[in-house]
Amino acid sequence: MRNQSGSAPQGRGRTCHETEQTQAAAEDTVRGERLHCIGNDGAPTVDVAAFPPNPRPGEPPPPPDGFGRGADLRVTVTCQVNTSDLNFIGVGATVTLTEVAWEPIDPYRSL
Repeated sequence: MRNQSGSAPQGRGRTCHETEQTQAAAEDTVRGERLHCIGNDGAPTVDVAAFPPNPRPGEPPPPPDGFGRGADLRVTVTCQVNTSDLNFIGVGATVTLTEVAWEPIDPYRSL
């Protein structure tokens, strides 16, 4: 599995596990839509990033990976699709499909 930068995901435990789950979900969705992504062994590219909240005075700093209570997770899924068979209607040889989803982590959740 590769992230958007082309490197293996960081082995930071939680985020690596979530990236694997996200990659599997994205692959299932693409397969269900009968799409074949160009490159990346036919799989979509998935990038998972965590954005921690600004700590209040007296609170400990967020973890280095950003994955913690109150953080926002951003998942970006990208798939480049061959559309050369649609040239007659003015579509280029490839189209890049991108979807971005944001999800907050419950600030009261036990991690």
